[in-house]
Amino acid sequence: MPGSFLTTDLTKILKTTEIASMATYDGTLVLGVFDDEDNEVQMGDGTIRVMRQCSFTGRAEDFPDIAEGQTVVIDAVTYVIHSWMDDGTGMIDIEMEKQ
Repeated sequence: MPGSFLTTDLTKILKTTEIASMATYDGTLVLGVFDDEDNEVQMGDGTIRVMRQCSFTGRAEDFPDIAEGQTVVIDAVTYVIHSWMDDGTGMIDIEMEKQ
């Protein structure tokens, strides 16, 4: 469990005017870092494909009941949650796919 000083400071770090994006999760506005990039993925046959990988990094406390199949809306685009990693530091990394 992160110290309360860290979770308080996360709100200041995740300012929309600086690095963060505003998103809607479970009817609530949340701040986080949105990344919608292309990654090279090596396939089983040795070929390489370019695949889009969407992720959102935010405060873990903003996603208390996160589950696969839930949605996050960013800039009027809906993304479906596939996986996430909460390592106990107060932040959560969410992997998503455009719906």
